[in-house]
Amino acid sequence: TISRAQSKPSRNGTLRDTPYILLIDDSEDDYIFTQRILVEVFGSILRLDWIYDGSEALAAIRRQSHDAYLIDQNLGRYRGLQLVRDAGGPLHPGAFILLTGQDSPEIDAEAMKAGATDYLVKGDITDPLLGRAIRYAIERKKVERQLKRLAEHDSLTGLANRTVFRSSLEMAMANTKRNDSLLAVLLLDLDHFKNVNDSLGHPIGDRLIEAAARRLTSCVRQTDTVARLGGDEFGVVATNLAKPEDIVAMAQKIAGELGEPYNLDGHQISTSSSIGVTIFPFDDGDCDQILSARPILPSINQNVRSVERSSFTILSSTQKCKRGNRWRRSCVRDWNETNLFSFFSPNSRDQRAF
Repeated sequence: TISRAQSKPSRNGTLRDTPYILLIDDSEDDYIFTQRILVEVFGSILRLDWIYDGSEALAAIRRQSHDAYLIDQNLGRYRGLQLVRDAGGPLHPGAFILLTGQDSPEIDAEAMKAGATDYLVKGDITDPLLGRAIRYAIERKKVERQLKRLAEHDSLTGLANRTVFRSSLEMAMANTKRNDSLLAVLLLDLDHFKNVNDSLGHPIGDRLIEAAARRLTSCVRQTDTVARLGGDEFGVVATNLAKPEDIVAMAQKIAGELGEPYNLDGHQISTSSSIGVTIFPFDDGDCDQILSARPILPSINQNVRSVERSSFTILSSTQKCKRGNRWRRSCVRDWNETNLFSFFSPNSRDQRAF
């Protein structure tokens, strides 16, 4: 059961400015003591919940509703350290502060390994110490999240970067084999993007990339991974497809959206796209084989397409799968007649235009 202590906003602040804190402690005396200190720290603004049961606490932590978690090391049968580990430790967005009855270098070290941002001895806690620990812990988690986002996302578009794309692809391929489901990978680039940079300048080129990224994202599902792989190159990992023909419809939608004119700072820009796709388990290639086709995708389509017409290429490392062959034939039939279709195998260098 959650016990909630929440004060009304004061003249000098709002509840939104105050961290939302969850105290996990099986002692009511400690709850009353901690509440008194936090009222001193945050004045009349306080958002504090209290849970005394470890299992209920774990469920509350997993809901990720709080900014900071003050966790007693001794929760009856449940240890605070184990609670931090079970909650995800350093992967959890909240700040964990472990509270103990006595100083222990061993527990201090274990707390840091488990993902706690701080470790406090109850007998040493003062108003300034607890307030500073909470603020520092929350700020540290905020910085960690910002650094993680910078490391995993493209700074221009906000999309996932190549590292995250590869990780998502590898995980999706493993799940596809395990669940006997369908997975599609699309690799695409904007045609003649270099001409835009050369004639209108890089700022307009960046605006075009941003606009294309928004259009691309609008064409896929929330469960799909969309990434910028570099320059004007993008990738999509589409999981749990109902049938292979769905990817043709998705590719057609993407080609249509990216092919619509862009109005950027008074410049009317028209471009088309080159799209390569493969489907698992029809294709038994690995992640490296699929990504190896990305740099040569523009040159493939340059030979089979004319200006201002989007093209669609099947990237495959094998031609042995009968279901895959049937799907390839259906692609030729279903792909919009205003676009061009080709087949490319990185291993055999087989390329055919239809």
